[in-house]
Amino acid sequence: MFREYDFDTALKVIEKNTHLRGGLVETLRNLVDTFGYINEELYPTLANTFNQSEAGVLGVVSFYHDFKTKPRAKNVIKVCMAEGCYARKSKNMIKVLCDTLETDIGEQREDGEFEIEEVFCLGNCAVGPNIVVNDKLYAEVTRDNVQAIINKNCKGNRV
Repeated sequence: MFREYDFDTALKVIEKNTHLRGGLVETLRNLVDTFGYINEELYPTLANTFNQSEAGVLGVVSFYHDFKTKPRAKNVIKVCMAEGCYARKSKNMIKVLCDTLETDIGEQREDGEFEIEEVFCLGNCAVGPNIVVNDKLYAEVTRDNVQAIINKNCKGNRV
């Protein structure tokens, strides 16, 4: 589980990579690993530490899909939207998933329990449709088994 954001811990994370060439990207990864996101209040510190402009830091953060700038939901569900999964009727499963979790793809539910994120290829095309629930991959997900998968793997509230 991610730590609550605090500036002192963030500074320690930043300090670990100041000696690395290209240390900004590694630091951003470490911040995401620690807190689940990159707090935008850190941009001036990151810019100063890695001899970048704040715009440069923002450019790196926005370039990489996994660098988030807002806290993640307690449960993150990644849905493959690539052609292979779509051809295997992922549309039906996605409708049930969104209805069950009461949120849409690309959104976080207001209570912070669930977030559905679209991804393009999980590398498991032969047995799609695929989803990842809290970092665990599931294949052959259908409208009939998606709710059971969510219930089995999500922390806290069941759907």
